[in-house]
Amino acid sequence: MLWISAGFSQYHCTDEPVFDLIDEGKLINIQRTKIRSMKGRTLELSNGSTVESDAVIFATGWQMGYMALFDPTLAPELGLQMSVDLQPRDYRQNWEGLDQAAEEKVFSQYPLFKDPPAYLNLDTRQPRNTTPLRHFRLMVPPALAARHDRSIVFLGNLVTGQVTTYAEVCALWSVAYMEDMLPPGPFNALLDDRKAMEHDIAATNAYFKIRYLNAIEIPLSIFEMREVIDQILLDLGLRADRHGMKASNGWFGWKAWLAEWFTPYEPKHYKGFIREFREKINKT
Repeated sequence: MLWISAGFSQYHCTDEPVFDLIDEGKLINIQRTKIRSMKGRTLELSNGSTVESDAVIFATGWQMGYMALFDPTLAPELGLQMSVDLQPRDYRQNWEGLDQAAEEKVFSQYPLFKDPPAYLNLDTRQPRNTTPLRHFRLMVPPALAARHDRSIVFLGNLVTGQVTTYAEVCALWSVAYMEDMLPPGPFNALLDDRKAMEHDIAATNAYFKIRYLNAIEIPLSIFEMREVIDQILLDLGLRADRHGMKASNGWFGWKAWLAEWFTPYEPKHYKGFIREFREKINKT
């Protein structure tokens, strides 16, 4: 299982009401066409109709579509992929040093990763000709975050089977980030420190690159998703030990400890985390 070479996705029975709303065509309306232009909050579609929007989300799927959406000169500032040959010199040197140090640390912590099995045929892989995405928490460009420009986030940059849970916690994190609602403390101070964020980004990219050798375009995470989701919840000032939270209802001590270590987590265990965040914000 260590050298698993593929990801997967899930469909939950709780998703069925969404498909019912799509079929109903009232609250959710699908246009099978293309966007011709966008001005302010109005989108003009290629079929001649217009749509008024509060927000526009470019759901580009698991293939990187950012390079076509932004001017290539913005790639270093936005942490986007770019051709390795087009990197500014100082940008390349900075990240080469960070990436090398991060990879050495991963191999030091996990020596087994130095010797992947032959059946992966790594020698036949084409060398990567684009840089990886360089986003803090896999969502925000460190250059913008460090100068308190919170105008943009990039979501969906981690392939995982726990799509729904990961998407929901990232959505809340993103709103809190853009609206400056993240709780005060060490994490907010980290968002002001570009160098610290870049070291964290390099460490994250190095781990996923070495751990899941077949994931080229977008990082893949299967067995680490609890830790990934836990970190996002902790950033929001929320408890990540969802089983242990039952201690307040009398379920405590060794039972909570055993549940945290040996009981699986399901989407239902994250129920109410948005309410918890709102309550926390109202108290501060």
